[in-house]
Amino acid sequence: MTIQRVSVLGSGAMGTDIALLFAQHGFEVLLWHRTCSGTARQRLMDRLDRYVAKKVFSEETAAILRNTIKATDSDVQAAASDLVIESVVESYTTKIELLSRFDKLMLHDSILVTNTSSFSIDHLGAELARRADFAGLHFFNPATKMDLVEIVAGENTSPATVGELRILAERLGKTAVIVKDIPGFIVNRLLMVQINSAIRLLEVGAATAQDIDQAMMSGLGHKKGPLSLADFIGLDVVNDILTAIYTATNETAYKPSALLVQMVGRQSLGRKSGRGFFKY
Repeated sequence: MTIQRVSVLGSGAMGTDIALLFAQHGFEVLLWHRTCSGTARQRLMDRLDRYVAKKVFSEETAAILRNTIKATDSDVQAAASDLVIESVVESYTTKIELLSRFDKLMLHDSILVTNTSSFSIDHLGAELARRADFAGLHFFNPATKMDLVEIVAGENTSPATVGELRILAERLGKTAVIVKDIPGFIVNRLLMVQINSAIRLLEVGAATAQDIDQAMMSGLGHKKGPLSLADFIGLDVVNDILTAIYTATNETAYKPSALLVQMVGRQSLGRKSGRGFFKY
């Protein structure tokens, strides 16, 4: 199978960036949104234009990318692709509902993947007919720039599907790692402990946010400190990932710190809200 037509379910920042990544590499791309007709469609395309404009593209390249990505709210149209990527909000019920819907509509030899950062592939795929053709394909933000993609194989994911996704990652210029279906996979399983520990250090007054980040950057050579990275990811997303891993493992290292929960409660979410551990 040669994947050429790709549908991305979800037109938020991550879904849009994944669509842009595939468009950059010559794929035919459909960007699905729940409501994409009339003024809603125009708003989506205007937002895509603004998103493309923020990237470092020539005017000619930007025009090609805008024309390559088509917006749709048709389930049937989006399901008729070689690869369907679910990239909606990190909500278990939302993902299950959408995956089940598209599973029933997709072509028998097409591949369905989820961009979840924390939920079990086996649990998400338990009710799907195409369990052999279902896997995790976890891109990192921003997908157009970050080198890594985690290919997550569930218990029922076929070796052929894993092989197709590895080839796909190479076509996208990505470094792929294969991981079994464990909570948080590789990167978030390691990263979230570090972020949560940094927040706890701040919570007990061990050091300032600036000094905690500086220590990790200067001491360990990290490009970005854990607190500014949490702000970049979004503190609500960090909280959701930690909660999912903690629920699955019951390991206290993943229990969201009280300070994190408080900040999410008052909508101090990091860069997207203008304030997190730092001001933006």
